[in-house]
Amino acid sequence: MSGRFTTVNGIVRPVFQARVGQPERWRLIHGGVRDTITFGFRRKKLDAPEFTTLAARDGARYIEENCTGDLIAYQLIAADGLTMAQAHQTSLSTLQPGYRYDALVVFPEAGDYCVVNESAPASGSVSREPTTRQLLGVVKVAPGTNVPDSTAFLRDLLASVASKVLPADVRDKVVHELKDGLKFTSFVPHPDITDNEVTGKQELVFFIDIPTSGNVSFEVGNKAIDPLHFDPAQFKPLPYDPTRIDRKLKLGGVDEWTLQSGFVSHPFHIHVNPFQIVSIIDPSGRDVSVPGAIDNAGGQNDLQYPGLKGVWKDTLWIKDLISNPADFPSKLASSLYTIKVRTRYQRYIGEYVLHCHILDHEDQGMMQNVEIEIPDGFGGLSGSFH
Repeated sequence: MSGRFTTVNGIVRPVFQARVGQPERWRLIHGGVRDTITFGFRRKKLDAPEFTTLAARDGARYIEENCTGDLIAYQLIAADGLTMAQAHQTSLSTLQPGYRYDALVVFPEAGDYCVVNESAPASGSVSREPTTRQLLGVVKVAPGTNVPDSTAFLRDLLASVASKVLPADVRDKVVHELKDGLKFTSFVPHPDITDNEVTGKQELVFFIDIPTSGNVSFEVGNKAIDPLHFDPAQFKPLPYDPTRIDRKLKLGGVDEWTLQSGFVSHPFHIHVNPFQIVSIIDPSGRDVSVPGAIDNAGGQNDLQYPGLKGVWKDTLWIKDLISNPADFPSKLASSLYTIKVRTRYQRYIGEYVLHCHILDHEDQGMMQNVEIEIPDGFGGLSGSFH
């Protein structure tokens, strides 16, 4: 209701040009700091009115009346700039602040398509309220050869191109995997992290301390929460201190991180070393990161986690259903998500940060300093140099 718009490439509701049957790579980058974007394409009615003077508050009504086609399917092929092992077919992708996705899109028929920001549930939204639908732009698709099955079309096209342009030592493997479900394992920048590779553990909890009097404090803690045996004496998150190194990690090590949020949800972002998602466990103990999972804790169906198991990222929504500070810690057992990811520390030596990617949360203290140090040969760390 503020009247603000989500711009695309700095333009309010731009018009894109495309052609039927012409594959396009859409690189989606969430450069905002607060909104949750649920991205998709819907066919626009032929007699739809112009949208150039449409107020922000009227976007949902316009979509309801004029963007009436079904959402079209597209293929996600990279997350946060990192190629996926296999394309993930979807019709909606959720982008939290800091997220990036690369998508292969093939428009099936000529006509105009609405670029839409669909509604998101309160539990999956930065605002902690259900979001309204917004019109982000329009794609004008020129006639060409209609594509009834974009997945089969892309599979055959990419396999054909690979068979012609790739060197012989990798050609057969790549072509076989493209035909077998649009797999890209030859292009994945990091191999999977196996159980026996893990050498250490890290724990992280985001928290906003809202006292009955005094200042609100945005904090990060190094001890995961057990919701059934919560001990306030052991729960000691701290606001950011630029002079303090919060985590000293070993070059060449491999850590499994446990990520949680004790109060509302926050997008976790770490610099330098991306991570692989191992599991996302909802309050009932289900892993909602597996393909086809249903994340409906709290009675709200959230589409952003299913299919993320095994995916490499550097930014991830850490979900919690508590939105009233009076409910902490009494309702932790029915609200807390526990996320496990794994990461390697390779090449880089020195300091960097992790933080909440809602940047006003980061600026108010929801950040930590991390330092990668060299093993000293005696079981310790020798420090780093600049």
